[in-house]
Amino acid sequence: MRIFIILLLVLIKTKVFSQEPLSLDQFLHWVKLEHPAVKEANQRFLQAQNLLLLAKGNFDPKLNFAMDRKKFDGNNYYTISENQLSIPTRIGVKFKAGYDFTSGTYLNPLDIKPINGQALLGFDLPILQGLFFDEFRLILREAELNLNIQKLGLDQVKNDLLLDASKVYIDWYISFQQKEVQNQALILAKNRLNDMVFSYLSGDKPNIDTIEVYVNVLTRASSLFDVSLDYQLSAQEMGNYLWRNNIPDSADNFFPLATKELEPEVDQNADFWVQNTLSGNPDILILRLSGNQYQLERKWALEQFKPNLNLQFNALANGRQFSQEFDFRSDNFLLENNYKIGLRAQIPILFRKERGKLQLIDNKIKEWEYKILDKTQYWTTKANQYFNAFKILNEQVKNLQDQSFQLNTLFEAEKIKFDAGESSVFLLNAREQKNLEIKMKLIKTKGERLKHYYTLLWTAGQLAK
Repeated sequence: MRIFIILLLVLIKTKVFSQEPLSLDQFLHWVKLEHPAVKEANQRFLQAQNLLLLAKGNFDPKLNFAMDRKKFDGNNYYTISENQLSIPTRIGVKFKAGYDFTSGTYLNPLDIKPINGQALLGFDLPILQGLFFDEFRLILREAELNLNIQKLGLDQVKNDLLLDASKVYIDWYISFQQKEVQNQALILAKNRLNDMVFSYLSGDKPNIDTIEVYVNVLTRASSLFDVSLDYQLSAQEMGNYLWRNNIPDSADNFFPLATKELEPEVDQNADFWVQNTLSGNPDILILRLSGNQYQLERKWALEQFKPNLNLQFNALANGRQFSQEFDFRSDNFLLENNYKIGLRAQIPILFRKERGKLQLIDNKIKEWEYKILDKTQYWTTKANQYFNAFKILNEQVKNLQDQSFQLNTLFEAEKIKFDAGESSVFLLNAREQKNLEIKMKLIKTKGERLKHYYTLLWTAGQLAK
């Protein structure tokens, strides 16, 4: 039997000490690294990187090869071979170099090339529409902008998630502290009951005092049940945020560790937090970048009003030998001989499509400007609210700490009077109950203060940093 009791005590001790301490900073660090919502948002950021790579691909050089040959009844009707390297650029010009070869009896005169083939060097240039801004550059700028938006979106997900996680941890910490206080109160009440029963059996105290103390024990036990339930519920809620290696963990393996981040201090004024919010809140930053998106669309819409005029020029060689000269007096001046030039033009007449698109974008920009005004005022108000609430709660914590100290002094004095027979169980229990109520309220108020502090960090977008 003694061996069984020893083993039981060892198991109980093992169970207690198998729990690991978990600070708020460590918990939030795990959430930021391991939570599936963060990994999901990170995938969207990686997708944005791939979209940017896709947009850059529009400017990749391209090798083109084409060959057509026809032979029939022993005759070579035609052989046409075209080989070209084209290099798009971000300044609108597309450079190209190639080598073409043709032969055959029935060639189209337009396809006839020198016997040694023909090399070419040239470019395609949009003279008006597309010279300073075109569709490919629009896609690239939009992809770069989307990458920045997704980066802010990742920060926003982290910021929101860490706020929710911090509130859950604080609830867990509050219920743990309150459970410890109620447990100690129950132990003291049971000890007092044992002393009272002994005094009653010795004839020193009346029976009614033992009932008074027993009722106090039942009250303490009931309060412990309540806070134990809160602790269990908050621990289960913690499981929604505790992830390690893509596997959810249980808060039963941990206990909250009291560290300095649970006693926050804010020395700055409200204007400081308002400015930090307006310059760091992901919601506002994303909205501002969406305005850049509208400006890109408007720039492209204005470009559509320009005539579509494209110039194509190829310098032609005899075989691989170019004979063009840059002396305009020469017969082989660049634009005198051995070249191919083309000009393509397209001009809308009524511009109804272009005007409608531009007016639509202007409407969207105006809507965005009103939204910016609304969001700026909204987050300014939130920053002021959370800052003022923190300051008030901070003063309340100081008040409750003073109350707790004074009430504890009164309680200790009442115990001395009770031991001397100058007080009653009723007065002693009343002093203890009031002291206990203030302790519980102090723990809860500290938790509310901490929540408002982390909400203040959230408004400024600082939780994700």
